[in-house]
Amino acid sequence: MVLKRDDVECASWREAALTRMTQLHPYLIVLSEKDRMVGNSSHFAERQPTVTSQQWEAGLRSTLAYLDASGLKTLVIADVPHEPDDVPTCLSRAAAHSWAPQNCGSTREEALNEDARKSEDAAVSAVHNAKLVDFVNKFCVGTVCKPVVAGQVVYRDSNHMTSGFARSLAPELEQEITALTEVPGVALRKTELLMGPRADPAH
Repeated sequence: MVLKRDDVECASWREAALTRMTQLHPYLIVLSEKDRMVGNSSHFAERQPTVTSQQWEAGLRSTLAYLDASGLKTLVIADVPHEPDDVPTCLSRAAAHSWAPQNCGSTREEALNEDARKSEDAAVSAVHNAKLVDFVNKFCVGTVCKPVVAGQVVYRDSNHMTSGFARSLAPELEQEITALTEVPGVALRKTELLMGPRADPAH
């Protein structure tokens, strides 16, 4: 179903959410997204593109600049590669027919929206307190994105990671979070990274 008017409700909710973030003022905001609705010159979009890559960049840059102006740090996580078919189903069929499981993978060109990724990189690079984290090289080797990595099934459908594979990315994600939130001379506990500082009981 297509909404044939401006989505004012979503815009209002978004503005309220951003205001609330500035009020809470956490150590870090983690922003993730889905880029399949962004126009992509290299191959067909999932559906008719909703926004151009230029609009995607401008919107992300505006959001990050707003948070940055409020003294907030933002970690932006790039979208994962998208497979054309349900990966567990494909792997089951491959096992039944003795096919190579890598036949259930795809090329980087098929799996990635490179226009959106370039836009995200440009937007994040323009903001001081923002960092882009892209795990694409954990999914793809060379020109191929794999359905199974180090014995772990990567997807539980065509674009959502399995719990096991997601956990395997945790150490690297923690390093990225620490690098962005680290304050010279101050050691933060992991709970503070996740929840922010505890209120002073004397106040």
